[in-house]
Amino acid sequence: MRTTSREACRLFVIAICANASVALHALSGYICVVNESTGFSRSEGEWKSTSFRAGRRYNVSRAQSGETLFFAEGQKPVWVVKEVGDKNASFWCKSDFTSAGAIRCDGVGGEFWFNRENLRFQEYYAIGYVNDSKGDTPFVAIGTCSSY
Repeated sequence: MRTTSREACRLFVIAICANASVALHALSGYICVVNESTGFSRSEGEWKSTSFRAGRRYNVSRAQSGETLFFAEGQKPVWVVKEVGDKNASFWCKSDFTSAGAIRCDGVGGEFWFNRENLRFQEYYAIGYVNDSKGDTPFVAIGTCSSY
């Protein structure tokens, strides 16, 4: 009887640890900070290269139930990217990380690429120049992330 009690206790501990691991994985994510950002802006009717503010922060996390892709009604993202302080996602990731640790997420007018192996990301915004949109400035930003 003693062996059975030990075995039951061992299985219970294994089950608790496994559930804790799953819960921690579900809660894990990344904080990403823009280190450099450059692009183009329109000034006095001409497009010129310019630098943009660094320091923007993003939270990359697993999508919560109820979150849907902005551009595909009803389709659920696997991961979302939100600017810190915003409740709405800026980018939606349709699939999970690849075996190489990379993920690509779509946003309105741009993309967010992230590699969890080297903790680097790249964001770009493409609207502005081609369609001559006033107020929109195409840019690319790069930065680093930390896991939590």
